[in-house]
Amino acid sequence: MPSGATTRDSLADSVDDVVASARIASEHVGVMKGLVETEDLEPGTQTWKESTLAPLTAGNVGETTEENTNYQQLTDSAFSITPTLIQIVTLITALVARQLNRKAFAKTGVLAGNAIGKKQNSDLLTSLDGATTSLGGTATTVSYSVPASAVARIRGNVTEPADGDVFYVDHPYAFRDLYAEATAPFGTYDVSGMAAQTFQKGFKNFAINTAKCYEDGNIVIDSTPDAKGGIFARKALVLVQDLNLRRDVEWKPRVRGGSNIVTLTMGYGIGERSAGNWLYEYMHDATVPT
Repeated sequence: MPSGATTRDSLADSVDDVVASARIASEHVGVMKGLVETEDLEPGTQTWKESTLAPLTAGNVGETTEENTNYQQLTDSAFSITPTLIQIVTLITALVARQLNRKAFAKTGVLAGNAIGKKQNSDLLTSLDGATTSLGGTATTVSYSVPASAVARIRGNVTEPADGDVFYVDHPYAFRDLYAEATAPFGTYDVSGMAAQTFQKGFKNFAINTAKCYEDGNIVIDSTPDAKGGIFARKALVLVQDLNLRRDVEWKPRVRGGSNIVTLTMGYGIGERSAGNWLYEYMHDATVPT
């Protein structure tokens, strides 16, 4: 027979684990939804449609003009977006629901919601990759001159200039290169102003030629390694929402001794307005900073 004091170790097989805390693995928070125009699909329709009327041209007339027959014709074009559905499904057995620690179990619903949000943000980032015009190039170092030039092209576009907000969204590695460019005078010259602020705060809340800068770590880095950011006017991308996030729970008593199948569904579509004029992709090197 064992002898000695009875401790936790001596009854380890009979003592339940106590989970003091639970957390969800950190993910990058997407920024794209707040930087584009959002529209709701009208009930009873399957496609959101916007008409664009082309500009007219005025001409000179004088006292000798008997009759001005230079009639200007009204013409239009259509821009449309058809939303599709995305979904995530989880199956949670009754056994798990009964025995999983309450703190950990409470986090499971948030995980699924985060996945839906990340999917939507990734789809918006894919729209940057699909821009008509690509600036930069593979293995090129990020420089402020590229987003600055993109802003000038957006504002001064001959076909259709854009007004309103312009944004520059890129991977955090890209902003590290911009940080190095902006703070290069340190150690050589006595600097202040933007260089000093960038040294302390990076590019948060900063702008390049009016383009407000935002980091998004969900931007994919390929094997080169390259990444693709984007410079765009707010009205360049339109997010059309059809179905707001819907949660459905089904109880299946004959599945795995009883299970809840939880389904989250959302419907939306994304389109580029005035394609080729207000959105520019920026391809560049994305080597891990050292």
